[in-house]
Amino acid sequence: MPDNLISLSDFLIGPRLFDIPVYQRNYAWEEQNLEDLWEDLYYLDSAKQHYYGTVLLKFSGQTKDLVQTYSRFDVIDGQQRITTALILMREIISQMKDVPDEKFGGAASALEDQYLKLGVHYKLNPLGEDEDFFQKFIIDNLNNPQPQTQSQHRLKGAKEFFRDRLNSEKGRQSTDNFIVFLVQMKQKIDELQLIRYDVESDADAIRIFETVNDRGRPLSNLEKTKSFLMHTSYLGMQDEQHMAGRLKELNDYFSQIYRHFDDVSETEHMDRLRLESDDVQRYHYINYISTIDRETRNPLDSLKRRIRTRLRESPDDCVQYVLDYT
Repeated sequence: MPDNLISLSDFLIGPRLFDIPVYQRNYAWEEQNLEDLWEDLYYLDSAKQHYYGTVLLKFSGQTKDLVQTYSRFDVIDGQQRITTALILMREIISQMKDVPDEKFGGAASALEDQYLKLGVHYKLNPLGEDEDFFQKFIIDNLNNPQPQTQSQHRLKGAKEFFRDRLNSEKGRQSTDNFIVFLVQMKQKIDELQLIRYDVESDADAIRIFETVNDRGRPLSNLEKTKSFLMHTSYLGMQDEQHMAGRLKELNDYFSQIYRHFDDVSETEHMDRLRLESDDVQRYHYINYISTIDRETRNPLDSLKRRIRTRLRESPDDCVQYVLDYT
């Protein structure tokens, strides 16, 4: 058994906060992924453990308040699994708090502090515009906002999926048996097994993200393009003071791309055309760079060659080229 194999509870509990960096992809799990996890846990013998995958982290600094110092980590790979586990834990804790037992409800509130939110600090901080949606709607259970992006629709769908499954169990079991079920599910989540790896530099973090896939659906070419452009922009930036702002600017461009694609995908015209996000990536390449057939067959590889050449010749020009292209 590797030394870096840890349980999910050991990974999460403690003065640690986790941030999803801007070059990551947004939440991508769909119903089949959620169903697989639910069934894995539902039918798992309570005496056994379930391997949940690999998590890559980079220490990014500390956050202090009047009482505590928190270590912050960027989640390089594994954010889909961690996000989903926390959504499920949120729904289990909500069910626990609804049980008419004061002591049980008090224990559920303590679990919120351990897994979801340490005072004013959220345990998990997603990227971009998903952050507020995840924290307020998913974690804090505030009024249901209208999702603005595909990833927000998926976050909402995951919350509703687990809530429906738990309500179904609640409806067919006695109160006492349902309490036992909730405790067992919580313990199974606690014991999910992760292999944790840590990287030291931003460059290593982005490079590793380019080469790994999370559980769930594989990266699309558009998502691979985003991570590649983030990586090369990072490598080309000479001024560290402006680095975070430039990377955020690039991430915001991609957020707009995904939102526009989601909007037009709902139209009848797009439904007839059956266009996917990778088609958008290809047509943008043709329009912006080249109509040469041999290049447009695999626009991502062609784009990589062009940008790597620019990075070697002039890093500053390369960064501006990436922003203009996006």
